[in-house]
Amino acid sequence: LLGGYGKGEDYEELFEGAKDRKITYCIYGKNKREIAEVAEKRKANYKIFQDLDSATDYAFKSEGENLLFSPTTSSFDAFSSFTERGKYFDELLEKYKL
Repeated sequence: LLGGYGKGEDYEELFEGAKDRKITYCIYGKNKREIAEVAEKRKANYKIFQDLDSATDYAFKSEGENLLFSPTTSSFDAFSSFTERGKYFDELLEKYKL
């Protein structure tokens, strides 16, 4: 899961070798189009979502084995701080506990 409010980051390294990995990048947030452009260029497997909730829901319902929440950017488009974002993500995870 990645995305948020970009501050001019370069996403090239993030997708280095992406086509050789069995990963689905779930992209959300204000900078989702910018990140998706690089993912497309690097031939990464990705999906774009409206928000963190829908990206998390898809990630848990897909066939993946692990979920990494690594936004790569700030999230001032949706949260007041990284702490608030982390707490919100923890609340989302509670929904999926077995």
